Amino acid sequence: MMLETARTRCRLGWVGVVSDGSSLRAVYLADRVDALDRQRHRDFPRARWRAPGQRTRQWLATLAAFAEGHCRNLDIPVRLHGTAFQRRVWRALRRIPYGQTWSYARLARAIGHPRAVRAVAQACAANPVPLLVPCHRVIRSDGSLGGYSSGLWRKRRLLAVERDNGRTTRRQPLSPRAPA
Repeated sequence: MMLETARTRCRLGWVGVVSDGSSLRAVYLADRVDALDRQRHRDFPRARWRAPGQRTRQWLATLAAFAEGHCRNLDIPVRLHGTAFQRRVWRALRRIPYGQTWSYARLARAIGHPRAVRAVAQACAANPVPLLVPCHRVIRSDGSLGGYSSGLWRKRRLLAVERDNGRTTRRQPLSPRAPA
């Protein structure tokens, strides 16, 4: 399979994407660029790689703008592979409005499986396209953040950007230990 990859640095650290030219297949968030490469090779071990096309570069720029709070609409085509349950969770995640959060329990109820809170959390963790499928908008019922596969500091920062409706003006360091 022939795929494209591109990466850039933004306030979330490094953002990398994998595309087939017509849709995104994966989004990676990492502290170091070599971590993006390791994730990409782990997830697509048999892929052949070509230089990113205009669409892939534009999608990456849009994701970086979203992370910076300059864009609210992520109308980017994705190609998701997962179980039927995971895909159901990911569809529900895309219905959470920008700037709002749901609990894992509310998300479980929204997909018709109110007792499947842990399975919902696992589906969030398995999300191959964070930002596009906004699993960062899901928190625990007690209001604490819960987990985030790309690091809690990124989840905290994304929620802050959305809470401020993209109007944050103070630049924050890119360190993973940076306060939100």
